[in-house]
Amino acid sequence: MELTAALESLIAQEGVPLFGVADNAGFQHALPDWHPRHLVPMAKRALVFGRPFVGPKLVVEDKMNLSNESYWKANEAVLGEISRLRSRIMDLLDSFGFAACNFGGFGSDFGPAFSYRLAQYEAGLGVYGRFGVCINPAFGCYYTVGVLLTDAVIPVTDRTQLEGFQPCSRCSLCADACPPKAIDPSKEPEIGYDRDKCIRYIRALKKKHGIEAKACSRCFSVCPWGYDKVLGKGNDSAAQV
Repeated sequence: MELTAALESLIAQEGVPLFGVADNAGFQHALPDWHPRHLVPMAKRALVFGRPFVGPKLVVEDKMNLSNESYWKANEAVLGEISRLRSRIMDLLDSFGFAACNFGGFGSDFGPAFSYRLAQYEAGLGVYGRFGVCINPAFGCYYTVGVLLTDAVIPVTDRTQLEGFQPCSRCSLCADACPPKAIDPSKEPEIGYDRDKCIRYIRALKKKHGIEAKACSRCFSVCPWGYDKVLGKGNDSAAQV
């Protein structure tokens, strides 16, 4: 079985609802020194695979801006599934003689990072949302992904399927709800999110309430393409891991 067919079979067998392939020759909006060609010069493709989050609904306490611990505990299983899928895909690529590696994405620090949001966009899984995420037509912003860079040449995903999909065009709820005002609704979603301002606020909350504090995710909790879109309207596929 050729690699592409074997990979498609694995994705189907695992029931992975979100999967896309990006050409590493793209990524024009990558941060300096964090383009795939800088990280792994031999890599040709970025594989992006994801699963939706599960309930309970993410809510944020009004005064402290801390999100409910039960939400994060419930989704530990989803994050574990992403790690397991990553290992299975890496093993498959290795069996065909190809290499693969992954890099961490968004983190609560000020350093640059490989952009998972950009990888999702390049792989045709979503469009830019206002608050530093990608929004998928089926799962909204209520999902998480893993990313692998590989030297295998696999057919890329057709991004034209997302043409006309503009979930943030008439919405600024996240900007209105953002405590540090890190979202500028007057700008296009690609450039309206101030990551540094967001992280400074999150770090201040963690310092005040403890390093394990889950903060603040208010933008995520008010997004119309979040819980209510995915779980609150009976999407059974989003309720399973």
